[in-house]
Amino acid sequence: MRVWAPPLGLIALLALSSFGPSPAIWLARPPYDRIAHLLQSFVLGWLAAHAAARSWPERRPIRVAAVGALVAVGVGLLIELAQAFLPHRSAELGDLLADLLGAVTGAAGSFMLRRSRARVALSPSEIESEP
Repeated sequence: MRVWAPPLGLIALLALSSFGPSPAIWLARPPYDRIAHLLQSFVLGWLAAHAAARSWPERRPIRVAAVGALVAVGVGLLIELAQAFLPHRSAELGDLLADLLGAVTGAAGSFMLRRSRARVALSPSEIESEP
């Protein structure tokens, strides 16, 4: 459970910042709002994929990366849905698409780093026989 502390902490921070008053004027305007969504989802996707890999080391790396991406996209979707009901906020498809892109690239980056580290640990003959 300890490995999930960073992604859970980030989720709590995102929820607090998403349901309060709107952020600074410059951050609420395109393209800065989309960049913020992309970056926060990238980090959350990376952290969640890393936590999933540490929680379930016997699982295939692509599956734990998918878990990371799904966690980050799910959080983004829930936040956007909740913001649709807040008078001082709005839900936007562009924000959700930026969340999706960030989550997938963050989880994929974690997957690629984990895979490259695993390949370095293998001997050359093991690499050649890998599918």
